[in-house]
Amino acid sequence: MCDRTNSSILQEKLYGKPFAGLFGYSRFAGDFADGQAEHVRCPFADVNLLKISDSVPDEKALYLRDILPTSYHATVCADIKEGKSVMECCEEHQRGGRRGVAGLPQVGIVALVADHATKTNQVLISALMEKGVSLHGTGQASVQKYWHELLKKVESGELDPTVTLTHRFEIDEASELYDALDRKKHGVKTFL
Repeated sequence: MCDRTNSSILQEKLYGKPFAGLFGYSRFAGDFADGQAEHVRCPFADVNLLKISDSVPDEKALYLRDILPTSYHATVCADIKEGKSVMECCEEHQRGGRRGVAGLPQVGIVALVADHATKTNQVLISALMEKGVSLHGTGQASVQKYWHELLKKVESGELDPTVTLTHRFEIDEASELYDALDRKKHGVKTFL
């Protein structure tokens, strides 16, 4: 992770030093505009851009920017191997504290990936201990670390990130799409 791309004073106060700047976040994380668009301004382009061959469709390449490396980072940090059980908890469900811990299996690993900028409470820590669950705070995914490996998997067909798509829309449907997403009418991932 880069220590020089984010000059957030708030992060300095919360964490002692800021973490790397992130695309699509507020001033808290460097104030860089999002990277999921046809054209973007890209600071530090020499390390923040990945050349994609014409053989990879846009809707597959898009996922190499964030969601695919982040989920892959979680599997690496949780030491997931073939045959192991996996339980995914979205941020919305983490509020459940007691319910979330109760649903965990005996002896496992929770890999907490993302940028959590608040204090966490209502988590029954004793249940984690009694179940033998290890909590790994993995921080932000090192996207560039996994880019080339994941690109090869996408190019070969071994990995298809579009399986997460629930809906596809045309550009002239954008206004209606954003309205529907605000109302949580459609699935989590869409492609416009």
